[in-house]
Parts: sequence; C-alpha cells; structure tokens
Amino acid sequence: MKVLIVSQSQKNIAVLRALIEGEGHMDVTVGGVEVLATAAQDAGPGFDLVLVDGLTEDAAGWNAIDRVTERHPQTQVIALAAEQTPELLRQAMRVGVREVLTPPVHKSQFHDTLQRIAQKASAAMQHSSRGRVIAFQACKGGSGATFLAANLASVLAHEHGKRVGLIDLNLQFGDAVLFVFDHLPRATIADVSRQIERLDASFLVASMVQVAPNFSVLAAPEDPDQAATVQAAHIDQIIKVAREAFDFVVLDLGRNIDSATIHALDHSDLVFPVLQETLPFLRDTKRMLKVYASLGYGEEKLKLVVNRFEKGGDITIDDVEKALGVHVARIIPNSYKAVAASVNQGVPVARLADHDVVSKALREMAEELVGAPAPGKQEGGWFRHVFKG
Repeated sequence: MKVLIVSQSQKNIAVLRALIEGEGHMDVTVGGVEVLATAAQDAGPGFDLVLVDGLTEDAAGWNAIDRVTERHPQTQVIALAAEQTPELLRQAMRVGVREVLTPPVHKSQFHDTLQRIAQKASAAMQHSSRGRVIAFQACKGGSGATFLAANLASVLAHEHGKRVGLIDLNLQFGDAVLFVFDHLPRATIADVSRQIERLDASFLVASMVQVAPNFSVLAAPEDPDQAATVQAAHIDQIIKVAREAFDFVVLDLGRNIDSATIHALDHSDLVFPVLQETLPFLRDTKRMLKVYASLGYGEEKLKLVVNRFEKGGDITIDDVEKALGVHVARIIPNSYKAVAASVNQGVPVARLADHDVVSKALREMAEELVGAPAPGKQEGGWFRHVFKG
C-alpha cells in the first residue's frame, strides 16, 4: 500500500509513520505540500492513502488535495486538524477528504478509521463507478450540438440502461432540457450554485429534472442574468459530484470559451466539437481548434462531428479534413423531418423515429462509448457499414 504523509513536523511524521506501519506493510513517502502538488500532477497510479497533517481553513494544500482526488479517485485522504470548524469540514468534504481526525490519534481510532474508509470504498466500487464526462460544443451557432448532446444522453439511458446526467452549461441561453422533456424545470444550475455548500450527490440529483429513473438533466438558468452566479469553481464541484452519481455525464457547452467553459473542458474525457459542411463553419471550427490546441487538448480527446451531412454537397468530408487537418470522427446524416418533430415535441428522436438515420447514427455513437451494442440490438449498423474509418 502506497502512503503519502504530508507534514511540516518531524515529530508528527514519526507518530503518523508508527500508526501506518502498525497496519502492516506500507510504502511510505514523506513530504510537504510540494510533494502533494507533485502527486496531483502525476498521471500514474498515485497513492492509495494520503495523510495531511495540520489542516486549517487557510491551508495551502487545499487545491492540491482537490486535484489529487480528482485525478486519482481511488486515493483515500485523511486529514488531521486541531480545530474542526464547520467551514473547515465543509471545505474538506468539497475536495474529497474522507475523514478529519483530531490529534493526537490513537492506534485503535486510526485502525477503525481505515476500516471504515475501506468499507465505504468497497461499497462504492460495487454500487457505482466513476462516470465518464463527454462534452458537446458548437463550433458555430445552429450546429445542432444541443440536439446531439440531449439525444445521445437519452440513448445511453433508455437503450443501454446507463445512469446519465445531462448538464446544460450554455448558461445564458441553454434549453437542453426541452429536447427531452416537455415541462420547465423547477430548479437550475444557478440554484445549485447558490447553495454550493450543500452539494452532494443527493442534492444534485434532487435539483435535476428526472426524465427517467436513470436519466436526469440539470437545466441552465431561466434568466440569463443568473448565469453570473455560476462560477468556474462551482462547475468543478458539480462535475466532480456528477461523476460519482452517473455512469455518463454529458455536458452541453455554450459556444463561448470562458473560464467556466475551460473548467468543463478540462474535466471532459472526450470533447465533440460539432460543425456543418459550410465555409462559415469551417472558418469558425479552425479558430476553435486553435483554442483547443492552446489548452493542450490532443487528438485523443477531440472527436470532430459533422452534423446534418448530405451526400453530393459542394464541400465533402475529405474537404473538411484537409481544411482543418483533423480526422472527422462522427458523421450525423441530415433528416430534417424526424429531427424537427423530435425538437417540436420534446421527445428524443430515437424514441420518436426508431428507424431514422439520425437515430441509427446516435446509436452507433452510444455503442462505441459503452463498448457494446444495446441489449436486443444487433451489432453494427448503418453508420458503421457506410462510413467505416
């Protein structure tokens, strides 16, 4: 078991090392906040247990702890704090600290704490998994990114049985919920942000529109002025909690690149920039790809989607790839009648028009994300046979 002790006190390090070694074989590393910061950037397996000594409300290591638990969710963090104020405990919970103990810590207390954490971790592994975050972003207005985000989320939930959370991060003019639900939401992401200190999985799910037992939507603010209340730090916390509550977290991003959007993109495992085959789309997509490159996002993260594709157009898929220097990962055919009916009725297209080409293309995307066909569906399909590679 790999353990990191973070402390500035040699005396406390010796005490903590004795506690740890009493639990059996341990590979112990000792250091200060700088070692914790390095661990936060490490892409490897990381530590199994981190002990943070001397935690206070203004501790320099809060950000590093947050990044460790975000990058290595299997890492268990125990903090020692002489004064456990309500604010300190709330902050500890926000960044993923599992237990806060008051020194001096006795062996029996430490043993019980480790056992309790191990039991919680085991139960979490059995009942939930760390969800994947996928983001859709329009390269230009009118791309259909919101439609694709909402409808792919629906396919993952209804046909694959996955727990799916759709989060509308088009904060000023988002309407993703209306693509899959025919009523206005009672709460929005602005309401969650105003009560961010209450945020846990239960509060998040309770604030979302329940489209189905395993499909929830966190709506954008009804009033564009409320967008200002949603801060980048709030989005960090919301996505982190959503990862634990859902198998898939689908983000519908606004077109703008701002601090909140960048935080959401950083959390995303896959990003689907959405465009159409016109020169204005190509121009704006090229600009957006430059922004992605400046943020350090590589080809493994970016999956370009051409929406409303029609054969025989002036601009071909080859033209798109040559102009942008990027492989087109997904092609969604044009089917105006089925898509318009879906949008107007607030019913997912795959449920309204089961055999439509857009429904089939969305199922292909879902199958690749899940790694298997939906139960009762044959493997392969229209998209795979017509647009291989």
